[in-house]
This record gives sequence, structure tokens and C-alpha cells, in this order.
Amino acid sequence: MTRKSNKQEEIHQQKVNLDSICATPATLESISQSISNIQRELGILPELFKHLKSVKEAQKDMQHAIDTLEKSQLSKSLVIMGLPETANEAIKNTEEKVSQLLEKMNLQNVQLEECRRMGQPNPGVIRPIAIKTLKESDKYEILKEKHNLRAYRMTKDINITPQRTKKENRQYQILQKKAKESKLINPNTTTFIRNSTLTIQDMTTQLQTIYKISDDDQLLIVEKNEIKTNYTNQGRQHSSNIEQERIHYT
Repeated sequence: MTRKSNKQEEIHQQKVNLDSICATPATLESISQSISNIQRELGILPELFKHLKSVKEAQKDMQHAIDTLEKSQLSKSLVIMGLPETANEAIKNTEEKVSQLLEKMNLQNVQLEECRRMGQPNPGVIRPIAIKTLKESDKYEILKEKHNLRAYRMTKDINITPQRTKKENRQYQILQKKAKESKLINPNTTTFIRNSTLTIQDMTTQLQTIYKISDDDQLLIVEKNEIKTNYTNQGRQHSSNIEQERIHYT
């Protein structure tokens, strides 16, 4: 008797619920409107994604233009590191020191448009010197002849590198970190960085790994091969290309 009453009560309650829904057209209209709103909003999503993609591409193009402009402005610029600095050094004194350095490199004919210490004076710290050559060809002549510093035993103290853009400097630091890590793992390696490429040569296995850094600063292995030992004179000249900077670690 009780079981039958419970069943009847359940059927009655379901009928009440169904009657309640059917008896409220406003509720059905509200549900229908909500569904329409959702469909309309979903229809906007493809256009929204398309707009976001175009904005991202525009930002990428703008950043590329900025990088290109910055690189163009530094096309004749170099940085000299390690050239001794005196207290309260005047610009004239800095220019004289750079001129003397260039003379030792047999580059007396190179003309400079700009020569200055970078940053604020800091006791005990030698500030780098930014120089700008009058002609772009003079910049590459300096880089090509910087090996002459070895004759004056200045290699450990003085170095000359191209002045990099913010992007190039950021990527160089990533490559340099990888080079240091490689040297710590295996001291019998030689590493050098050229443009956005790092070459790590294992002198034990005679194998080399070449890394390249992408535009989004990802380090990628692009090549693995044997180290070429039978360089021609042209090959030696190429291996000491002016854009190549060998990293030494003690």
C-alpha cells in the first residue's frame, strides 16, 4: 500500500513539474533568447580571432621595422672593452687612447665620427668605449685587424666587438650562456659565436654541434657533423671572419 502511494506521488510530482514548464511561456522565451545570444556570440569568435591575428602580425612587423632601424643606426658602431680609464677622463683623452690603439693595430687611416665612454663613471670599473667610424668599411677593417692586438699582449684585457642591437645582445647572452654550460660539462671544447649561431667543437670526439637562435629566442640544433681539420688558406681566412667572436674561458 505504501509502495503504491509513493509511486503515485512521484508520478504526480513529475506531472506538476511538466505542467509548470508548459505553463510558463516566459521561461521558454528566456531560454530561447539565451540560446540565441550564445549563438550570436559564438558567431563573433571567428572574426575576433582573425582580428587578434592581424594585430599580432602588425606588432611583429613593427618590431621587425624597429630592429632593422636600430641595426642600421649601428652599422658603423663598435665597442672597445678593457681600454684603461683614468679618473675624470675627458672625451679628448678617450679619443687619444683609441687613436693610439688603432695605431698599434696599423690602422692610422681609420677616421672616427664618434668616441665616448659608455655609462656613468664607477670607481674600479673600466667603462666600455663606443666608437663610430666615418665609413662602414672602416668598421670591418678594425674587426679584421683586431688580431694585431696579440702582438702587444692586449688580448686578455682588450676586446673589440660590433655594437649590437637590443635583440642581438639578448640573443648573444643566450648563446653565451649555452657556451659556458658546454665548457663546464666538457672543458675540452672550443666554442664560438657568429651572428645568431653558436658552434661547439668537441676536440676529443672531433664532432661539432651548431646551434641557431630563432626570432623568438629559442635555441635550436641545426647541424651536427665532424670538425674539418684540413682547412685551406681561404678556409682559415673564413674561420676568422670579422663577425666571428671566439669565447675564451679560464
